[in-house]
Amino acid sequence: MNVKPGEQAYVILKTLHKSRYYCVYQAKDYFSGELVTLKGLDQRFRSDSTLCNSLKAEAEIAARLRHPRIRQIKGTFEEGGNLYIVGDYVDGYTLNGLLADPAVSISPSDAIKWLLQLLNALEYAHSQGIWHLYLNPENIVIDASGDLFILGFGKSGEEWQFAEPAENEYHPVLFLSPETYLGEKGDARSDIYSVGVLAYLMLCGQLPWYLDLRQSSATQKQNSLQRPVLDPELTGKRLPRWLFTILNRCLMLDSNLRFQSVSRLITALQEQQELPYQSCLQRSGAPIRDQMPAAEAAPLHIDKEPETPIPAPVVSVPEEPVTAAPTQVEEQAAAIQTPALPSPEPVADGKPESWRIPDPPPDSLQAPPKPEPVYHYQPQAAPKKDNLPYIRHLFKIFGYISLGILLFILLKYCVFARRPKFETVEDKDEPEEVVRDVNPVNVPLRMVSIPADSVTIGDVGSFAEDDEFPPHTVWIPAFRITPHEITREQWAMVNTSYPYQDGDKYLPITGISFFEVLDYCNAKSEQDGLEPCYEFSSNSVSCNFSASGYRLPTEAEWEYAAKASSKGEFFLFAGSNTPDAVGWYNGNSDGDVHPVGQKPANKWGLSDMSGNVYEWCWDWYARYSWKQSTFFGGPDSGTDRVIRGGSWYHPSSDMRVTNRAFAKPHSNARYLGFRLVRTGK
Repeated sequence: MNVKPGEQAYVILKTLHKSRYYCVYQAKDYFSGELVTLKGLDQRFRSDSTLCNSLKAEAEIAARLRHPRIRQIKGTFEEGGNLYIVGDYVDGYTLNGLLADPAVSISPSDAIKWLLQLLNALEYAHSQGIWHLYLNPENIVIDASGDLFILGFGKSGEEWQFAEPAENEYHPVLFLSPETYLGEKGDARSDIYSVGVLAYLMLCGQLPWYLDLRQSSATQKQNSLQRPVLDPELTGKRLPRWLFTILNRCLMLDSNLRFQSVSRLITALQEQQELPYQSCLQRSGAPIRDQMPAAEAAPLHIDKEPETPIPAPVVSVPEEPVTAAPTQVEEQAAAIQTPALPSPEPVADGKPESWRIPDPPPDSLQAPPKPEPVYHYQPQAAPKKDNLPYIRHLFKIFGYISLGILLFILLKYCVFARRPKFETVEDKDEPEEVVRDVNPVNVPLRMVSIPADSVTIGDVGSFAEDDEFPPHTVWIPAFRITPHEITREQWAMVNTSYPYQDGDKYLPITGISFFEVLDYCNAKSEQDGLEPCYEFSSNSVSCNFSASGYRLPTEAEWEYAAKASSKGEFFLFAGSNTPDAVGWYNGNSDGDVHPVGQKPANKWGLSDMSGNVYEWCWDWYARYSWKQSTFFGGPDSGTDRVIRGGSWYHPSSDMRVTNRAFAKPHSNARYLGFRLVRTGK
């Protein structure tokens, strides 16, 4: 191609990224061979003046920054009616790509290194009066030497609305500060919030809040603004307490309660300051403008090169090895197939020898916040008026209305309501003679094998109750579980005097207390030549989980089996999102218990995990908390035992696989039954 020396010319090599409005290419300087990036508008929008002006503004702002950790912008040019930004090419992987790769594990030492590099670059940019306001994993690149680079300075504050992340990538909106998300003007503290999300993600491998990733990005963002920062212990990460308090301070919803400058944040990290804990939802009540931080002094003194406009280059392809040289960037890019990037090399895992941070740089003093105004309330005296007859009349009216409501409730819910059929000793005469030829023959219980896995227990979905949060990860060893609830026939294998008719032998045994179940477990284990699991003392009982005998499932084992999945996706009920398809509840049971196995099983072959009868679990009931010593076996003490699965007597919402309920150990309600497990494959 005809290019004169001194002119700017680039050869398009491949397409790096394509969004709704923009295309980013990897290109090569025709003369020097230097690799660069070219960012331009998609040809469908290159006549859009608003987008062109936004691209120019991005280039002008980013070109003012000269820092080794910030991607350099060289300038702009126009070709074929389109505007292009020329920037340095950083050979590496985005943080989004690293986080989405299961083969990559970010070590604490790497996370701390990248965090400090990120903060040093932001400290410099803020000293120039430039905020990023769009920090997210897609704008962070890790090069081949393991160093961090920031991209995206100068982008529009509304850029996140047009983001289209890949399936395994995080949406940029989750990293926006609350004020930026709400359309307010951001500042240095907005970047500090984004840094807090990024740092937590790198150190803990997940976002700072438990979010349902099946929901829309907007719903996830709204939920993140209503939930406290998750203690890393619940994620299985052992972060130093001082580091957690620093990250929590970065993530305060109120910008006045965050670090007021990047310099102060760096100092806190280097001095390993353990800050007083405050919920990130707390509000200061002070106007944002009252505590706006002043501009910081530049920490790096870098001579600013004079900016010279880049002459419009000739963008083309050399004769060798390409035979035809297109005249426009789009023509080159269209003929190039974007190759798949190779998988990044795994980052070395393992804990660093220490969490020590390099010595801090000198910090600037922060102006104290202005005192909050004090308001005094002076009640006004009500005018005097003789309203006694009028008040008496009102009371009579309210009395008649209340009486009418009470009568309506009594008629609807007591007189005409459909009642479940309870069978109690008082409802019957003497029990009928047992109609069966012989007592049931004792046989071992049939069981289904469940594989060992690391499982997330709990839920944050729209149907979840408060006691299902926060979800937590539990390692569950392999175990076996009965495919349905223990039947009356199976109960009679141990309790031979139990009266039942042959037609009822497949009904689940009900009306059995927690301790009666434990007695059955030990007796049945001995009958089948197994080691009993339960040992009773004067006022307590303990479970030997390594014994070979029958026992109740732990709450975690029960939920894992009901979900039939260790992953984040699962059905609302055991095997279906429709309650009628898999279980009996008060809307379809006709007020009574049903034989086991009449409804379809989940994919692991377990039936009636949702509905029919509530099932006893081993755990004491308590709200999920990071203070629990173990999640597998539940709390060490309590007053109620966990029951799971819902029943024929209760609404369908109780049948959800994550729904939790409880009962006193001595309870023997007709909707209570159980199924059993054994440890091992």
